[in-house]
Amino acid sequence: MKTTTGLRVLLMASAALGFAGCATAQTPEAQFTSPDAVEQKADESFSAWTARFMEEAVSRGYSQDLVSTAFAGVVHPDPVVVDRSESQPEFVRPVWEYLNSAVSESRVASGQAELSAQPELFAGLEAEYGLDREVLTAIWGLESAFGQILGDYDVFRSLATLGWAGWRPDFVEEQLFAALDILRDGEATRDQLKGSWAGAMGQTQFIPASYRIYAQDWDGDGRKNIWSDDGDALASAANLLAKSGWKQDVPWGVEVRLTDEFNWDMFDGQERLTANWAQGGVARADGAQWGTDLWGLDAELILPAGAQGPAFLTFSNFDAIMRYNNSTAYALAVGMLSDVYAGRGGLVADWPDEGRPLRRAEVYELQDSLTALGFDTQGSDGLIGPNTRKAVRAFQRANAITPDGHVNSDLLDRVRAAEPIQ
Repeated sequence: MKTTTGLRVLLMASAALGFAGCATAQTPEAQFTSPDAVEQKADESFSAWTARFMEEAVSRGYSQDLVSTAFAGVVHPDPVVVDRSESQPEFVRPVWEYLNSAVSESRVASGQAELSAQPELFAGLEAEYGLDREVLTAIWGLESAFGQILGDYDVFRSLATLGWAGWRPDFVEEQLFAALDILRDGEATRDQLKGSWAGAMGQTQFIPASYRIYAQDWDGDGRKNIWSDDGDALASAANLLAKSGWKQDVPWGVEVRLTDEFNWDMFDGQERLTANWAQGGVARADGAQWGTDLWGLDAELILPAGAQGPAFLTFSNFDAIMRYNNSTAYALAVGMLSDVYAGRGGLVADWPDEGRPLRRAEVYELQDSLTALGFDTQGSDGLIGPNTRKAVRAFQRANAITPDGHVNSDLLDRVRAAEPIQ
């Protein structure tokens, strides 16, 4: 159930370039020289993909009427969805730009208003799921601006477009079958199944499979309405976090500073007891002493902007937030926003204003160059993962640079100027 790369490129070109460029000159489909011809070819291929999926669904026991209802009107692929899934931005936003936007004055004010407006709802959710209301409110604000921005993409069309385009096919098919389950079991209507370009739905932006597992009927009306019912939506998010290991009375994290005595050999991506971090030169950024409530907790040290920016020790609840959205920046945003809602203030340290994140092509260059210099990244994939950061730290140590593993344009310049190990 995949379309050809050439056809995907043509569809992208027709949407983004109006077929004025020469990027498709080498593809087999280059004979289709007009946008109309490309769209016709795409529609034919898309129709074949959806027909095959529908046949498979029926063979798995879904009724023909259900499948036909689900795919009614799903005739053309959505070029915006293809663009979102395949295009890479020229630059990645620095983490502090994302976090400053996430913890904006307007989002803080709106969240505080919601907390004040629905105290009984939040009290009930806290009692049922053991989750702080401030954390739930932060997720609500980041996912849908407190229910104001849900996304208007048709879930079946979006997922079918992604499957046809070859984007994470196993994931896409799992979500499509889950969406069929939702319709089959009457958990939502066909018209309700709208969301983001990638098929995330409702005020809490659940993909269909997550909806099936975690969605809750908080008000007991027989529907798990994460689209327009605040209680159902927030209970669903709380249930997901609770089942992801959330522990009551454990913080998500705490801002720290690294003393002059900090042992950089400890910064290796491994968790350690807070007591061990403290003994190794990690102090609270607010100047307070470590309390016994944190002393025995496992924690990971995170430096989202390198040694020159804020540092954090994060605990198990940070990992639970990451299971909601597997992004360190997102989890930091939830934690920082929830702290503001709880009256715990903002950051002590300032974000650095130097270097820029790397483009994808530059990450490839960095990986190739580090390996050539003798610091093996275990392959080049354009992604900054644990092996790349390990190689970066080894390069930094060898060149008298603080081994924080941080990757930006300044580091790439240093790597470009380096001499191979003899």
